[in-house]
Amino acid sequence: MEEAKKMRPREYIKIRGANEHNLKNINVDIPRNELVVLTGMSGSGKSSLAFDTIYAEGQRRYMESLSSYARQFLGQMEKPNVESIEGLSPAISIDQKSTNRNPRSTVGTVTEIYDYFRLLYARIGIPHCPKCGREISKQTVDQMVDQIMNMGEGTKIQLLAPVVRGRKGEHAKVLERAKRSGYVRVRIDGSMYELTEEIKLDKNIKHNIDIVVDRLVVKDGIQRRLTDSIENVLELAEGLLVVDVIGGEPVTFSQSFSCPDCGISVSEVEPRSFSFNNPFGACPVCFGLGYKMEFDEDLMIPDKRLSISEGAIQVMGWQSCTDPSSFTYAILKALTEEYHFSLETPYCEYPEEIRHVLIYGTDGREVKVHYRGQRGEGVYDVAFEGLIKNVQRKYRETGSEVMKQEYEQFMRITPCETCKGQRLKAESLAVTVADKNIYEMTSMSVKNLNAFLAEMKLGEQQHRIGDQILKEIRARVGFLNEVGLDYLSLSRATGTLSGGEAQRIRLATQIGSGLVGVAYILDEPSIGLHQRDNDKLLGALKNLKDLGNTLIVVEHDEDTMLAADYIVDIGPGAGSHGGEVVACGTAQEIMKNPKSITGAYLSGRIKIPVPDERRKPTGFLTIKGARENNLKNIDVDIPLNKIVGIAGVSGSGKSSLALGVLYAEGSRRYLDALSTYTRRRMTQASKAAVDEIQYVPAALALHQRPGVPGIRSTFGTGTELLNNLRLMYSRLADHRCPNGHYLKPTLAVAAGKELVCHECGVHFYAPSAEELAFNSQGACQKCGGTGSVRTVDPATLVPDDSLSIDEGAVAPWNSLMWSLMTDVCREMGVRTDVPFRELTEREKEIVYHGPAEKKHIFYKPKNSNQAGELDFTYYNAVYTVENALSKVKDEKGMKRVEKFLKEDVCPDCRGTRLSQTARYPKLRRISLDQACTMSLSELVDWVRGVPDSLPEEMRPMAVSICDSFEGTAKRLIDLGLGYLSLDRSAVTLSTGERQRMQLARAVRNRTTGVLYVLDEPSIGLHPSNIVGLTGVMHDLVADGNSVILVDHDTQILKESDWIVEMGPQAGAKGGHVIAEGTVRDICENTASQIGAFLSGKAETKLREVCEPGGLFSAGTIHLSTSQIHTVKPLEADIPKGRLTVVTGVSGSGKTTMVLESLVPALEARIAGSTLPEHILEINADGIEHVKLIDATPIGINVRSTVATYAGVHDELRKLYARSDGAKEKGYKASDFSYNTGSLRCPGCDGTGVVSLDVQFLPDVDIPCPDCRGSRYARSAYAVKLTDKSGEQASLPELMDMDVNSAIEFCSEMKSVSQRLRVLQQLGLGYLTLGEETPSLSGGEAQRLKLASEIGRTQTDSVFVFDEPSIGLHPLDVQVLLGVFQALLDNGATVVVIEHDLDVIRNADYIIDMGPGGGESGGRIVAAGTPQQIKQNQNSITGKYL
Repeated sequence: MEEAKKMRPREYIKIRGANEHNLKNINVDIPRNELVVLTGMSGSGKSSLAFDTIYAEGQRRYMESLSSYARQFLGQMEKPNVESIEGLSPAISIDQKSTNRNPRSTVGTVTEIYDYFRLLYARIGIPHCPKCGREISKQTVDQMVDQIMNMGEGTKIQLLAPVVRGRKGEHAKVLERAKRSGYVRVRIDGSMYELTEEIKLDKNIKHNIDIVVDRLVVKDGIQRRLTDSIENVLELAEGLLVVDVIGGEPVTFSQSFSCPDCGISVSEVEPRSFSFNNPFGACPVCFGLGYKMEFDEDLMIPDKRLSISEGAIQVMGWQSCTDPSSFTYAILKALTEEYHFSLETPYCEYPEEIRHVLIYGTDGREVKVHYRGQRGEGVYDVAFEGLIKNVQRKYRETGSEVMKQEYEQFMRITPCETCKGQRLKAESLAVTVADKNIYEMTSMSVKNLNAFLAEMKLGEQQHRIGDQILKEIRARVGFLNEVGLDYLSLSRATGTLSGGEAQRIRLATQIGSGLVGVAYILDEPSIGLHQRDNDKLLGALKNLKDLGNTLIVVEHDEDTMLAADYIVDIGPGAGSHGGEVVACGTAQEIMKNPKSITGAYLSGRIKIPVPDERRKPTGFLTIKGARENNLKNIDVDIPLNKIVGIAGVSGSGKSSLALGVLYAEGSRRYLDALSTYTRRRMTQASKAAVDEIQYVPAALALHQRPGVPGIRSTFGTGTELLNNLRLMYSRLADHRCPNGHYLKPTLAVAAGKELVCHECGVHFYAPSAEELAFNSQGACQKCGGTGSVRTVDPATLVPDDSLSIDEGAVAPWNSLMWSLMTDVCREMGVRTDVPFRELTEREKEIVYHGPAEKKHIFYKPKNSNQAGELDFTYYNAVYTVENALSKVKDEKGMKRVEKFLKEDVCPDCRGTRLSQTARYPKLRRISLDQACTMSLSELVDWVRGVPDSLPEEMRPMAVSICDSFEGTAKRLIDLGLGYLSLDRSAVTLSTGERQRMQLARAVRNRTTGVLYVLDEPSIGLHPSNIVGLTGVMHDLVADGNSVILVDHDTQILKESDWIVEMGPQAGAKGGHVIAEGTVRDICENTASQIGAFLSGKAETKLREVCEPGGLFSAGTIHLSTSQIHTVKPLEADIPKGRLTVVTGVSGSGKTTMVLESLVPALEARIAGSTLPEHILEINADGIEHVKLIDATPIGINVRSTVATYAGVHDELRKLYARSDGAKEKGYKASDFSYNTGSLRCPGCDGTGVVSLDVQFLPDVDIPCPDCRGSRYARSAYAVKLTDKSGEQASLPELMDMDVNSAIEFCSEMKSVSQRLRVLQQLGLGYLTLGEETPSLSGGEAQRLKLASEIGRTQTDSVFVFDEPSIGLHPLDVQVLLGVFQALLDNGATVVVIEHDLDVIRNADYIIDMGPGGGESGGRIVAAGTPQQIKQNQNSITGKYL
């Protein structure tokens, strides 16, 4: 491997035409994966090249590869002024910004080590009493009662439940719940309220809410009531109780921690308890600073020999007191009259009483202040607060940092007497780990802390919870040690660090991230460094480079230049005399270059010896000890700059390795290298469960199966092409003045200037790109930018006209209106006792559109003997629906109304979604909505002609916008999506089209050095579409990236340079690497399960297909449609009782035909309702059910498991409840529920996991330490069932078994074993009964949904599967075919949308759509048996069969 690296040719970042700032159109090649110095005299253009060009473009490309949702938080990143940059990796800058001068910032906080320490102390720390130092534990209710009874007889107390502690919000539900529970009073932020009052809280302020549960007087005999009230409080406040002693201090009790000797209770220990920046952890006196800043009389009045009139008071806001017209002078004048002193007297001669009044105020005594201001004259009663309180208040209230700094000149710093400079509350400082509190731990030098952490002794439980956190702390402390900062402590304030120390802290953080393939840009890192420190800096730089990164350093330091692999000298002068590449090469080459000023200075100077051999970056990404999900502590090397396929049966651990380890670590490390401010706005990635992972590049992922888009999403918005097009129309179009005249394109639009019409002289502004967006200001007012409007469908109002109105003929009056509307209708003159069809046209008009008249009726409800007279307004049938629609607030309400509605094209915008104003601008003689109707291929040709259609001065801007559009469009056209138009609604796109959109978005930038993780990119793609996908993958590798490909499709796996195969089985029996190597190696490896399929030796024809003559012997389902979307009018016949596969290239109309035509037509026919508008005919005699089995996830949270979904868990609970052990303890079936039963684990509430909150860092999920992930309490293990062999198992133990093992144990439990055998038949025997259903793959979810269908007679049922082979290994596809056969054996008709060739080969009948995608498809090009399709020249699918 090392020899191969030595022979590898040098790779370059190729920059062409850089013109940023003073750069003179320079072209330069900078070697990648080396230490490169950019030098030259100050102002020559070094930083313009390094930061404004290379860094700006590197970061822009990576950020633009993220989703549009993530990018909206990161701000718009401008493209630098450069023609092209090739070979550029994601970029990170380590510039010479100064350290944070915030007094709250320490070495521990900026390196984030302190955040891990907070988490460590919260999770494994041992609390002690802050008074006596005794280790404390949780209090019982009896101990609380005893302590309260010892308060002394006659003491009045209130028992308060602190339900909200320091949380923002209105908390209306909390207050309403308390009111409904019968409580009367509540204390909010220290003030008492009656719950009957209307209480409005400011949602932007943190609040404390205590419910008053009971009010008592301590005396003998109240113990029982006190006990009940305390239990109520503890239940309400999750274990906390505050006893408000009237006339005394409140006492806090906790079920968590208390000292029996001192009677002191402390709150639950949380990470925020150790934050000196959070009120829950900070010292209450100094607020976490460790010192107090107080206004000092000597600083406010520095020269006491002066009088106030002479300017003795110097503090901010009081300098004007010498001006008789100021309010401050008026106050002082009033004080002189009240206290009889003069402003002319020197301050030092005032008696102590007068000084006290001036400095500390009048103690509430009011004085009459006469003041004449701009608004008039008056006398005001003012209680003077004193100079100190006045300026303290102003200091606290000002939002200006500049003003605060001004005030701080008059403040003196004094150490906090309460916390002694340790910043935290006494309770927090009393928590220890290894006998040290968090301040003592972080006050050690890095060197001593490193040694202490290595030798630290912990208990077994502490190890289990804290090892992962300690590993992170040790690594980060170790990196600080490596860069020579061993003398610093983590508690050291960053404001006291030198520039060199701060620079090395940032470098240590980057080394710790372990990123590979990144371009680091450093701005003069040697500034402020001693020579010894410079050596350590160079060592750190080389470490970063040796990991496999490119280092570009802007530097003047000669030692750094001599140690560099390559130097670029910018010059020759500064400013306009610079901006050119004078010389480039090694240090020796620069010295010999006569043009280089730098070379002249370098020659002959002492230099740092260059090592003969440098450590080269590895060609492999190394993983050691991966344990994510079901991975079995695996070690594996992944080649970089290759296409690496990861194969294996479903559930074997492929996605765990690719996404859970490789992508998770690559993306997390890159994001961790960004600033804390940026990361706060992005979702934090969890750390992968892996011992070590080296040489991992920044990673991007294409996740399996793109989500279904919303109604507002189109092909244009999803690909972001519409953003470019809107910008074109805003900046480059002919704009229309309010009077209808068009103006020629002008640069004034981009400059944000007013336009003036040359014909009528009116002034107006051109619309911005935002004002042309149908999801924003450019939306059509009628439809709100959706392009369609919902109107009442008259056909649904009276579905059965053989009924009379009294019998419920008018459907909306039955569900959306009171039943008395029938009586009102009768008063309107309509006969309600005859069939609706016999009503006259006039009567029907009244029913549908009658006026809203008030009628007097005599009304008797059907289910009551009471009756009465009423005046009621008539609501006709149409208005009843419109009124109900206007009041819909949620999805449930919409479902009641939508059956009476139909969707029509918006009459105002005609489906374009845009307002009339947004449709006015014209570019190349067409409007924006017209451009959006063109196919992408046509639109690209049209865009190419835009610059030439504009005036000369507009063309540079036009070229820039159009190039951006064409760059994005090229990938989409390469992937075969040129037939789609930008206005195509995204919900009508097929899975394959959405998958390719997502792929194009992920790879649109020519980024270099990135790890692309593609999770089943072949989903939804026909074999012919896969050619475009493989082309994109090869382009990515050619650009210097690495591609990880998780897939089962053998056609795409054959493109891999290297394959890692996981297995041998799924779930707990998977997670091992069973084979790795080239495609040939895998084919020859007998341990491989995919090898036979790759070589073509595996038998894939598994079932006997029906002969052509007998295909339709069981009957025919005939479908006839008119055009819908791009699908042309169709006539399709589907044989009943057979396996029919609908296939075709992506976008050919398969999904539209089956899911938007066949399924709705069958549903309408079965329900006896009106057919969808585009369905001409559906004949399906004998079909009574249509069942769509798709791949949407089952359940939304961890409470849904395989056992609960399959109905096994309920049967097991009944069996365990009938056991002797359960009867003995009085357990019922409901007690065995892990969601609500008494036997669920109280520690995790039955979820099996505990989430540890670390504020802005990722939550840490660990198996519940109480139940070890079983979800059940210890007592559940005592109740056991015995199988026929005498083996015993409790319910939690049985839930931990896989289906295959559980079948053996439950063989004599008929109700359970039958259900389990169905799961086994579905190929799900490897799943454990307790496995969470949301984590199942799409294919597993589809098969689990079939569990209730297997074994039943299905002759009247049609099963429709939407790409069921998604996520399935070829071996799993064979199981799937067995499932289809089981349904067919029971008489079912099976229709499958599919691209998988193995499924297609085993079909009885194939319908091949095409021939192309979009407008080029939408027809049935071939239909017949697999053999007939294979011989059909029109079928593209046939060529692959």
